[in-house]
Amino acid sequence: MSQIFISGLPYTSNEQEIYDLFSECGEIINVKLPKFQDTGRLLGYGHVTFKDGSSIEKALLKDRHQLGGRYIEVKVAQGQQIKKTNEIPPDDCTTIFVKNLPYDLNAEQIGDAFRPCGKIENVRMVYNHQSGNFKGFAYIDFESHLSVKKALQMNGKKVHGRLVQVDFDTKKPKAGFKYSEQQLNEQNKYLDNKEEAYQEGKRKEQNSQNKEFCRNSETDFSIKKQITNMSHSFIVLRFYLSSNLSLILAAPQLTIWSVGFLWMCIYLLITFSIFFSRINGLSDSILSPYASRNSLGDLIDQVSQVEMDLDIVLHR
Repeated sequence: MSQIFISGLPYTSNEQEIYDLFSECGEIINVKLPKFQDTGRLLGYGHVTFKDGSSIEKALLKDRHQLGGRYIEVKVAQGQQIKKTNEIPPDDCTTIFVKNLPYDLNAEQIGDAFRPCGKIENVRMVYNHQSGNFKGFAYIDFESHLSVKKALQMNGKKVHGRLVQVDFDTKKPKAGFKYSEQQLNEQNKYLDNKEEAYQEGKRKEQNSQNKEFCRNSETDFSIKKQITNMSHSFIVLRFYLSSNLSLILAAPQLTIWSVGFLWMCIYLLITFSIFFSRINGLSDSILSPYASRNSLGDLIDQVSQVEMDLDIVLHR
């Protein structure tokens, strides 16, 4: 192994301080200090890659060394243990995946390292989308499937001083990444519950919209009913006013005619009363001088005299 892992680093440390600390242990190929993508501060750990494996023992003596007011921890990097794969690439596979590459390499250097395996069509390096730095792994597309089999034999070999891991890539999850049956059941159950919750929420939303529509419909119907009742009331009031308006307007005329008729009746009654009273008075005054006469001739004369008196009265 030629790489160590350092933890407990101060957040203000930089690559130069690490170089200065471990340069006496041997020739350093690379120093990797991961940082937060938003602030750019160190995560507090890193890796140092030496050219010679004998430098590891000297670097381990730096364990519990004080740096920037903090005691750092130094140990052998676990990433140096290369995983072997027993899987056979498919016949149509022409791409490999390579990781743990040095961060200062370019596509031409990576291609040169794997060119003995066969003709290379393309080298795709993966970069950090914020910092633009190479992430240390890449994809290599070969022209033939046989080149992939040869490239897999470089798994665990050194490329520019670092032990690389090589695996074939089919753009599909490999067996090691498959879910277990229990995980699949849990995932399916979660998806079913999620779908059921979504449908339930959709039903509630639909019911709420239906209730709101019914409420609005009832409100509209109530308003229309009130308007209809008001219209009926207005029609009845209009009919009542129109039917009684003539009576109301004719009332003064009827009153005048009634009063006139009443006064006329009173006038006639008074007139006839006066007339008949005067007639009775005249009859008494006329008949009294002749009451003592008993002869028929006198009576006829008296009647004639009364007739004359009446003619006189009527012609006054």
